[in-house]
Amino acid sequence: MVHILDFPSCVWEAGVAVSAAACPHCASADSVLVYAPERSPAPIPVKRCRHCSLVFSATWSGTFEASLYEYYRARGDEDPRARQDPLNTRRHRSLLESFASATRGRRLLDVGCGEGHFLQTATAMGWDAVGLDLAEGAIGICQKLGLNASLTSFFDSCLDGERFDVVFMSELVEHVPRGVEFFARARALLNPGGLMYATTPNFASLTRRIVGPRWTSLHPEHIVYFEPSTLRAQIASAFPDGRIDISSRNLGVGEIIARLKRPVRHRSDVRAGRSDLREEQRRLRKLVVGKPVLSDVKEWADRALSLAGLGDTLVARVHLSSTG
Repeated sequence: MVHILDFPSCVWEAGVAVSAAACPHCASADSVLVYAPERSPAPIPVKRCRHCSLVFSATWSGTFEASLYEYYRARGDEDPRARQDPLNTRRHRSLLESFASATRGRRLLDVGCGEGHFLQTATAMGWDAVGLDLAEGAIGICQKLGLNASLTSFFDSCLDGERFDVVFMSELVEHVPRGVEFFARARALLNPGGLMYATTPNFASLTRRIVGPRWTSLHPEHIVYFEPSTLRAQIASAFPDGRIDISSRNLGVGEIIARLKRPVRHRSDVRAGRSDLREEQRRLRKLVVGKPVLSDVKEWADRALSLAGLGDTLVARVHLSSTG
């Protein structure tokens, strides 16, 4: 996913310019290095703020770097349906059904809609679904599918008068330096009784703890790395009146196995092993879906990981009261 805000060359908080050397959330310059490329296969240097505990890229940029998302353009001549995993479609449908039971309306905004798989499923299920992204290639794919998606900033004034029942942000907020502003914008665009749903990689995950600097969520597209506590703190700042639920899910068994099969000794090996990782993940997913016993084990494991905050993905559901 792509971040949907054109930040200037620095981020401003309380009238003070925040440089890339400082924490993108609280502007503190007091941080400790977590991963250093020169000492590990980590693709980027990563720091932890000593003040607010947020983990972030030590070389983060406040501007949208379109070059990082050129892979969408390279897929422009392909059939986008060929890349749509039926298992993801099934998961999208289940998620949309839960949204429908939790809200009164069916108007949805997909922020950072990418190639539009979720947007397409929502539209097919009768939702009035709108998608936004800043990657031209991604929007081109969405429009090829006939979806209501545009190259529009999440903060564009054209949205100021709009209201939605669901604001959906999947794997988005790790791409922006000031996630709290995205959450506040989502709050402003929600109807009373509306729902914000956001997912992001979990830096506290068991997978990251095992594979360390070889963790596949470490790459230049990502600016911040949330943990349950830091994600909750930022959302609470934007939703003082919201009912916030933070959970985590999934264990990267495929990633762990792939990394054990292919030891990574250099940064270049991280990218080289990603095709092996994706294949291992697909194989395991199909195996689990086809075996009821394994599906039950996975469900139990997801619950345990969620309780411990150790799942690969953080999931935030924020529900406004009907009078909010």
